[in-house]
Amino acid sequence: MKKYIVGFLAGALIFSGIFLIKDTAIFGEKVEKEMGVILNGESFGRGIVIDGVNYVPLESIADVAGFDVNFNDEKILLHDKKILRIEQLNDELLALKKSLESAYERRDKTENKIDLEEQTINKTKLELAAFGHEMSQEKFSSMWGIVEISEVAKEKYLEKLAKEKDEILELKQKINDIEVELKCLNT
Repeated sequence: MKKYIVGFLAGALIFSGIFLIKDTAIFGEKVEKEMGVILNGESFGRGIVIDGVNYVPLESIADVAGFDVNFNDEKILLHDKKILRIEQLNDELLALKKSLESAYERRDKTENKIDLEEQTINKTKLELAAFGHEMSQEKFSSMWGIVEISEVAKEKYLEKLAKEKDEILELKQKINDIEVELKCLNT
């Protein structure tokens, strides 16, 4: 059906004189006839006839046919809304995939920091268990402080990791939603 509408629009553009240049004077011409424009049983305003040429409300018909209409000084530009949406979705998809890649990198760095803090905690606790009885109270307290600082840092990194994992899930969902929409548009 859309092919017929596109053909109708193309025919309307070519044969109705829609893309008139300033030199072609229809301004001030007498309107011979005015008539309703109906597409698939739906009214789209009024069309006119000037010198035997039909002029129709292009924007209304183009909108129903899935086209976006723009004008510049010399041309009427028709763009398929479906193609514009596909291009927009592809751009969004590319940006989201880059964001997802960055989110994975941040997550991996945070996991590495958690591992380093865990290693520091375990190594320090082992040293304290093995040699703590031989250490001065000051040395023991200093090393225990390292354990406490590393545990606090590890907890902060775990909170950060949870947020990063949530971000990854959200990005994956957005990517999936766009891929589903693209699949529907391409069918």
